[in-house]
Amino acid sequence: MSAPHENEHGGHDKNKEVIVVVNARKKTVTAKELSFEQIVALAFDPVPPNSLFTVTYRRGQSNQEGTLQPGQTVHIHEGMIFNVTETGQS
Repeated sequence: MSAPHENEHGGHDKNKEVIVVVNARKKTVTAKELSFEQIVALAFDPVPPNSLFTVTYRRGQSNQEGTLQPGQTVHIHEGMIFNVTETGQS
């Protein structure tokens, strides 16, 4: 087991980089949680205006999987997989 990351002040690194996969593309994030809106932004740059999206995830903590709704967040885990699908116009 590797030692926790330490920053230059000797404390633990709060912004540890975590690799997640969004629509089959690896993304590096430093947040402990990501919102529905942040995940959509990782998938689409720029985000299409007036569009609706479905966000699903798997390989979360304890192999958790599920669906996110607008305004919700999910705790990020190394290797999580997100699928973001444009589902229509608002």
